[in-house]
Amino acid sequence: YTHKWTSKKLAQEVKDFIKDELFVAVDDNCVGNGAGKGKVVGFIASNIEPDNPIKAYIKELWIDDGFQGQGIGKALVKYVELMYKKKGVKIIRLVTLRNAASYGFYENLNYNESKNQVFMERKLR
Repeated sequence: YTHKWTSKKLAQEVKDFIKDELFVAVDDNCVGNGAGKGKVVGFIASNIEPDNPIKAYIKELWIDDGFQGQGIGKALVKYVELMYKKKGVKIIRLVTLRNAASYGFYENLNYNESKNQVFMERKLR
C-alpha cells in the first residue's frame, strides 16, 4: 500500500466513508491534537452490498506504520467479520494487489482469490 496518510487525507477519507460502516482503532496512550487524548492508529471501512445482503465488502483497511504488526488490523477485520456474520452475511470481499504486503495479511486471515471474478481495467488513450 503506497498511500502516505496525513491528518487532512484521513479526515477526507473518513468523510467519504461516512455512508459506510467505519470502525476506528485509537491508542489512548498518545496525546491527540488538542481534541483530547488518543490518536487514530487504524480504521476499517466496509459495507453490506445493498443488492445482495449476504455479501459485504471491505473498502479500506489502514493501520499507521508505527502500529503495524501489533494485531490491530487483524482485530479490526475479525470484528467486522463477527458483526456481519450476526447480520447474516456469508461472504466478505475485498480488493488487494498480489505483490502488496496486504495480500499475505489477508491470506493469513483465510481470504482467498475468487475463482469466478476478475478485476478488469482498460487504459484510455
